[in-house]
Amino acid sequence: MQWPKGGIEQIRLTFGALGVVALILLIFVDSYGYRGADIEFIRGRAVHFIGGKVPVITVRDSESGRYKQLDFRLTRAPGLFREAKGKEIELSFINGSLLDCSVDGVKLCSARCSSGGECEEQYESRKSKKVRFLVFMFFSFSAFAHLMLIWKSWKLRRGH
Repeated sequence: MQWPKGGIEQIRLTFGALGVVALILLIFVDSYGYRGADIEFIRGRAVHFIGGKVPVITVRDSESGRYKQLDFRLTRAPGLFREAKGKEIELSFINGSLLDCSVDGVKLCSARCSSGGECEEQYESRKSKKVRFLVFMFFSFSAFAHLMLIWKSWKLRRGH
């Protein structure tokens, strides 16, 4: 197969650049936005629930009338929406992630952390390993492809 002039070089440089981007991500992926964040409180009514990989509950604030969506990344809350739908609910959250909740004084969910730093460490310990592994695999693939294309280019120059 005959490669277009400069085609291998462009592909090689693309894989090299992607590998460098992956390496930079590998080094700098270490914050999920919880460190230094304040824990907030809201009282309102649960109006909507979206299930899925990261469930989300929508609450209408009793004081302001505004809606707030909170995800379940940092808490365990089985059946929260069934119990809370249409009732007054008290919640604590950090950066949009639900921590504690209670309906009519009955605690329905409990936080896995109690401060921004602790939440950052807890979430990081769960997600960081997976993210770092995926980025490392992408970097390894890019480096391998880059080296294979260098070898192919070298072979074509030698006339093999």
